[in-house]
Amino acid sequence: MRSQRWRQRDWRHCLKRSQKTLRIVVKVGSSVLTGGKASIIKENLSRIVRHIAGFIEGGYDVILVTSGAIASGLSVLGLKKRPTELSELQAAAAVGQNILMHNYIMEFDKYHLKCAQILLTKDDFRDRKKFLRNTLDTLQKHKVIAVINENDSVSVDEIKFGDNDILSAHVAVLAEADGLLILSDIGGLFEDFDPATKTGTLIEQVEKIDHKIERLACGTDNMSCVGGMSSKIEAAKISTREGIPVILANGLKEDLKVDFSPIGNAVRHRIDGTLFLAGKK
Repeated sequence: MRSQRWRQRDWRHCLKRSQKTLRIVVKVGSSVLTGGKASIIKENLSRIVRHIAGFIEGGYDVILVTSGAIASGLSVLGLKKRPTELSELQAAAAVGQNILMHNYIMEFDKYHLKCAQILLTKDDFRDRKKFLRNTLDTLQKHKVIAVINENDSVSVDEIKFGDNDILSAHVAVLAEADGLLILSDIGGLFEDFDPATKTGTLIEQVEKIDHKIERLACGTDNMSCVGGMSSKIEAAKISTREGIPVILANGLKEDLKVDFSPIGNAVRHRIDGTLFLAGKK
C-alpha cells in the first residue's frame, strides 16, 4: 500500500523535502512530437530528450511514456494523414516504432544515457504485472530509461488502452511513481477554452475531479493524435485516486530564462500548467 505522503500537499514541496530518488512518469503526446503535423519534428523530440537529461542529472528517475510510432511511420508508407483502417494503423506503427526508438536512442546517447524499449498492451497489466514491475525496477537500478509505448502493431480493441494518456496512468500506478507529468500542445486545463487559439483561463489546481471538471474536457482534431483533454482527465482520475499527483503542461513551451521545458518548470521551479492533487487512498 502506498503511503499518504501526497495527500493535500503541493507537489513542489514534496519534491524539495524528499531525500530519496523520486520516480516520475513523463508522458509525451504525439502533438508535442509532431506539432500537429503528420510526422515527427526532430527538433521537438530533441528538446524533450535534452530536458529529460537535465531532469535526470538533477537526481530524478524518469520513466518515459511516448506516443509517435504511427506518426513516424506514415511518411514511410506514403500516407499523408492518419489512416482509419486498423491494418493500416498497425502497419504504420510497426514501421514507425523502429524509427521513433532510433531517434530516442540517438538523442539520449548525446547525454551518455541509455534507454530501453517496452511495448505494452492491457494483457501485460492483467497477467504480467509482477514481471513488468521487476523490469522497470531493474532498468532503474542500471540507470536505463524505460521508453514505453502501446504495442499498436498488434493491439486490437480488446487489449488496447485507447491512448497513451491512460497507459501512462497505469504505468504510474504500477511503478508506484511519485508524480505523473502529461505533456501535450495545451498548457493545462482551461475554462472558456478556444480550440483555435488554444487559450482560455488556466485552472492552476484541481483538488477533486468532479462533473464540472469533466465538462471542461475537450478533444483535438490534430491529424496524428487520438488523445484529447477527456483522456487526460481520465488519466488524472486513475492516478490521483491511487495517491499520485498529476500535472498537465505544454510540452512545446520553453522557459527562455533557464532554458527549461515544462518538464523542468513543473518539477524544479514552479507548476507551469494544471496540478491535480492526489486524493485519499
